[in-house]
Amino acid sequence: MKKISVIIKGLIVFIIAATLTGCIKSFRSNQNMPRVSQGDTEVLSTQAVDDPTVMAIVNSGKLPGAGPEKIKRLLQKHTYYFGFDSNVIHKSDYKNLDALVALMNVSSYQNTKLLLEGNTDQRGTRNYNVGLGFRRANAIKDYLLAHGIDKSRIDVASFGFEKPTDPANNPVAWQKNRRVEIVLKSCSAR
Repeated sequence: MKKISVIIKGLIVFIIAATLTGCIKSFRSNQNMPRVSQGDTEVLSTQAVDDPTVMAIVNSGKLPGAGPEKIKRLLQKHTYYFGFDSNVIHKSDYKNLDALVALMNVSSYQNTKLLLEGNTDQRGTRNYNVGLGFRRANAIKDYLLAHGIDKSRIDVASFGFEKPTDPANNPVAWQKNRRVEIVLKSCSAR
């Protein structure tokens, strides 16, 4: 059984690596956006409201009534939390996801892909939690697809309970671990 678990983990890592081939760098092609390095991945960071990307979103009209400061705040969210044993997106997250859709439609982000990483708390079996992580990531994917992002720009992965934000075994930790993290990858045009 332990051998199968190691094989499954290896297969998941291989699939993710193969899927992201060609997505070597994150945000290096967009020099206007500052970056915050976290290991091998660079994460989107926002700057002053005169940022050309934020202004492109404002001018697109995709977020009616949202000014530069609000869009800047909406774009800062990259982690979406879920209820116990649930893959239902909180309605309070819709505006953040709408801002992400608008960002993905800005011309300088046309070669950007998304990796949606589903996670769970440690309760339940490994297989069940991997499935739940996929259902959570796919819920975010379905929202983005319904709002115009092409499916070729979205990859999903599930880590089940293998990548906890908080390793403690209590309700506060469990709540932190029930999440989808969104990673943006700038890909070379093919």
